Amino acid sequence: MHNRIPNIMIMIVLRVIVFQPLYCVASTDEKPQYRQPSLTQLNKAEQLFIWLFSQQSLKKAHISAKELGYHWQENKNSIHLKDNGKIGWGDYRFSKHKTSGIVIMAPHRYHDKYTGVITKTLFNKHNLTSIALNSISRYSNNQQQSSADLAHLANSLHTAYARAFVTQFPEGKLIQLHGFNAHKRRTITAKMADAILSNGTAWSSKHLLTLQTCLSKPGWQSVRFPQQVSELGGSKNSIGGVLRYMGHSGFIHIELNASIREKLVNNKILTTTFAHCILGLAL
Repeated sequence: MHNRIPNIMIMIVLRVIVFQPLYCVASTDEKPQYRQPSLTQLNKAEQLFIWLFSQQSLKKAHISAKELGYHWQENKNSIHLKDNGKIGWGDYRFSKHKTSGIVIMAPHRYHDKYTGVITKTLFNKHNLTSIALNSISRYSNNQQQSSADLAHLANSLHTAYARAFVTQFPEGKLIQLHGFNAHKRRTITAKMADAILSNGTAWSSKHLLTLQTCLSKPGWQSVRFPQQVSELGGSKNSIGGVLRYMGHSGFIHIELNASIREKLVNNKILTTTFAHCILGLAL
């Protein structure tokens, strides 16, 4: 009887090793840290996002999401992918019905206060196709360096999302929402701005001009990079780089000061006006 106990224990250990899944979800007690996805995982994620943007092959999408470590939440209106392991690959929501071709990214929602709340409100209340948010702080791996920054990493699930977006919405608009501290700006123009708009290049697209005109209606001081302000232009943004490399002109980078972000959270009328300006880019 005593000789059998070690054998049973060995069998249990072997079963754990053999049947352990290839993808390991981080322990809930473990501090969130960014994990660089492999090329295989990036390709799988891009295909997953294509299925979700097009609302096709959702059974395959569900399986693929689970393999990537995502928690799948679904209701009659949308599908939500939640970073279950907190490894920094981002959270995503896809509408089942809204086909405006307008998507919003908030890659710094823990650092740029209220950007995540604003983005989720716009998705829930207005005609957005999808949103993408970061799922851990960009400083999670190193408090001195933004090593988990989804707006600047060359290969992340946000770049996979951007590539999928380009293939599904050649005339769509991908808006990246950020926040800035006016007291930290170098120039008077930036310090006084409510919003700084850019497309990551030295030239203003017609979409950028349309957005600037619309945002002037609620009395905002909106300025364009680099013609009117020399700061916060997103010229090194990896998502803008992906779109430009793929020949897509729909990248728009929006920086909002703290006062405007707080107003958007507390003022439904202003939020509706902001949504109207963004959705006007679909025309």
